[in-house]
Amino acid sequence: MTVTIKLMVIILLWNNDGSFHSSVSEVKNCPEVETFRAVMEEQRMSGSFKSWVAYCQKIVFAQDDPI
Repeated sequence: MTVTIKLMVIILLWNNDGSFHSSVSEVKNCPEVETFRAVMEEQRMSGSFKSWVAYCQKIVFAQDDPI
């Protein structure tokens, strides 16, 4: 079995029309929390979306090796 670990940023947006949008990106380093929060809050306050949540974490992917 091969194990691959990726550092990912996951963003979930609650849009003004009630729908949701998600995005996932691989990153080399997690963004600085306060800077990221300030950018996202500025967008929320300008009316781009209702609410948001974001995570940056290591994700483990495992796959079977070919025989």
